[in-house]
Amino acid sequence: MTQEELSIKYVMRYERKQGRKPVDVSKKRVGYDIRSGNRYIEVKSRPGSKIQPFITLHNALLRTIGKGLANYYLYIVYDMAKEPKLVIVPPEVVLKNLETKVSLLVRKKVYSKIKPKKL
Repeated sequence: MTQEELSIKYVMRYERKQGRKPVDVSKKRVGYDIRSGNRYIEVKSRPGSKIQPFITLHNALLRTIGKGLANYYLYIVYDMAKEPKLVIVPPEVVLKNLETKVSLLVRKKVYSKIKPKKL
């Protein structure tokens, strides 16, 4: 079992203890890992005892969740090698602290039809 799978398992167990009925959707690439009631939960895991200084979220998040972003939770499982701990970042904290990193793309289909020049 990978670190990610194990952390999802921990969160699923936690959610059940809270009386919710979580569903693992991590393999569906929907922008989050667990749907639990009205919660969209992204699970991030760290083997060590320290949480990383930043966490990257995928662009698919906004497209997939849309208005559900108000119910988007970030669950950070860390110290997995010794004594797993869970930090739950609620939607209002996530939304107030998002920073954007813009990437610009030119897709191959745009330039693949241009005839190459000899050098």
